[in-house]
Amino acid sequence: MWISQLSYSLECRSDEIKFNINGNKYVLDFQLKGDNVFNLSIFSSEGVRVSFDGNRLFDMHNLRVIKGNDARGKVLSLLNEIKEDVNSMLYNFSINYNIPTKLIAEMLSLICNLNVNPSKCLDISVDNLVIRLTNDFSSQSAQLSVKKKIEITLGNKREGCIKSVINLDSTYESDYFLISEDCIEFLSSSVDEFKRKLYGFRTFNEKYDELLKFLRNKLS
Repeated sequence: MWISQLSYSLECRSDEIKFNINGNKYVLDFQLKGDNVFNLSIFSSEGVRVSFDGNRLFDMHNLRVIKGNDARGKVLSLLNEIKEDVNSMLYNFSINYNIPTKLIAEMLSLICNLNVNPSKCLDISVDNLVIRLTNDFSSQSAQLSVKKKIEITLGNKREGCIKSVINLDSTYESDYFLISEDCIEFLSSSVDEFKRKLYGFRTFNEKYDELLKFLRNKLS
């Protein structure tokens, strides 16, 4: 069964990007490591199944390989369709749930133009970023219900990281606010301790400003 519920995951560090987004009828998966070494995969509910490494496109549905400019042109055409399809979902979702989506939308746009590097999703005081929108499916009632959560992790190796898990659909489940000294192992923190680290971030980037304001509002 094709799941059309919006979900996404962005992991960005100084040497890599991992990005996955599931929209209305497309799934886009992108991984970049090192200097422009990337792999991109596209799947759709209409039978599209392709992967692209910057030079070769492998069409898994039609079992053929396309190279060079022809491959790039084919991928860019598919990516343009994905961008139009998913951007409208992101916009509507940001309004309905009042969550930050500017950074996700920009990364989607950059990837769809095959023009992306880690500096595009990091900031002055952030060299480690994770944003995930997830769906938890439940069949306890007669109908399948979905509980959405957003996870935001940001920080740097010098000062550590903060991590929040926010429930978007449920008022009965607690939100989580965690801290880590090494951005690997996270521990529960008091609201005051989390708040102190959160308010220590400074940015002139409107996309990060949106993230920080969202977290501050959740703690107010």
